[in-house]
Amino acid sequence: MSGLSQSAPGFITEWRFRRLLSAGYWSLKVLLHWFAEEAIKSLPVPENQVLYVIADGSKKDKRGPKNPAAQKGRLNEHHAWFFGIKFVVLMVAWDDYRIPVDFQIVLPKGHPDYQKENELFRHMLSHFQPPDWAEVVIVVGDAAFAAKDNMKLIQARDKADSQRRWGTTFFQVDQAKPKNQGFLRHLQKCRAHPNLDRLDRIPASGLAQVQEQGGLGTPGTHPPGPNQAPGALGAVGDAWSSTTG
Repeated sequence: MSGLSQSAPGFITEWRFRRLLSAGYWSLKVLLHWFAEEAIKSLPVPENQVLYVIADGSKKDKRGPKNPAAQKGRLNEHHAWFFGIKFVVLMVAWDDYRIPVDFQIVLPKGHPDYQKENELFRHMLSHFQPPDWAEVVIVVGDAAFAAKDNMKLIQARDKADSQRRWGTTFFQVDQAKPKNQGFLRHLQKCRAHPNLDRLDRIPASGLAQVQEQGGLGTPGTHPPGPNQAPGALGAVGDAWSSTTG
């Protein structure tokens, strides 16, 4: 804020910036959508003009029990219990860029406005508008988002969008065994900093199961890497073939 105020007119001081941003009448969603749109416009366009839309669920630990959105739970059977706020985030990615474009808070099940994660995901995806340069949109997520209604929504968007093709790929990776903790750390690093153009180079050691849902048309053939089982995390290649085939 201090650096921003130095480049502004003299009467716009740092405290004025802070007061403006902390005002209660701002809609966080409107600001997020605007910031994301401006960021996407300012970044270089990928050569292949492929946009990846990533869905992911996460949580934020909280201590205050009076927060109406706080709840006790765990992400899956392999994670520890937590108390906090669960949410679903929608991101776009290409090359080395990853930008959050929308999110939804998962309310406790006893809340009157409770919705499942897949319902929140469909709400975000139905309102998402890809940039004009995107010729192919590939929706990426884990197996939790591979619901039939989600697939139908993506197919409906592909049918209604005359400017681009829509495809999808969902995968599931079982937790690594203790002897494969090195692979688990590698997988966690890939989740934190994904490079989707190189998913086919992830070694297959420790992969127990990979489930892929074809996008549109017949899934294409994607040659496995030297250390990779056929089809294991070749999701991006298969999705690209299915959307362009």
